[in-house]
Amino acid sequence: MQNDPIDSRILLSASLVLYDVGERTKVDDNLRTLVNLVTSGESPLDTLNCLMLLTIRARLFGEFPDFVPPLETIPSPNWEGQTIPFHPVLKGWIGLWHEVTSTERSELIGYVRSTNLKLFQAGTSLSWLANIARLDGNTDDAIRMHDEARLFSRERGAKTEAAYSAFELADTLLEHDDTGDRAKATELQEEAIIIATELGLEPLLERVLAQRSA
Repeated sequence: MQNDPIDSRILLSASLVLYDVGERTKVDDNLRTLVNLVTSGESPLDTLNCLMLLTIRARLFGEFPDFVPPLETIPSPNWEGQTIPFHPVLKGWIGLWHEVTSTERSELIGYVRSTNLKLFQAGTSLSWLANIARLDGNTDDAIRMHDEARLFSRERGAKTEAAYSAFELADTLLEHDDTGDRAKATELQEEAIIIATELGLEPLLERVLAQRSA
């Protein structure tokens, strides 16, 4: 009896739900399946879905699992005639925005400006755009989009996403450092700490505590 083909879109959709409740093992099971699909030479859509789930995994736990091959061996997928520059986004989700090269930065900003960015659930999309705006020197836009991502995530009960958005908004406010920014950042750090503690998001908790002590 032949097994049914694996639908990477279904795996990704299921993982978005698991992501919201911090189900590390199940997210990793789905990611492992997608990595196997990509390394066995499947379609660009599978590569895209794999990289999207890897992005979610990195954002949720702040690291890549051991079974993920080096990023440079995973090709950037082509979607509707455009190459999607995922690798620097992955760097960003594990806190390595400072390692994004000038070429990667230009590619990211160019891609964001040429697409509606309908690749992630809305909260993650807004956070990604906010970080790109920050890279591009538009701190005010970054603050607005991080706050929109946080509020959207809270409204739909996506606690993990809300916690990360609060952390990233706090970080951006500390960089902006205008009147009232530090007080607001402290409130956001508390919000992120409460959720990270509740869900056991240790990598996020460590980053927020380091942010507070800096």
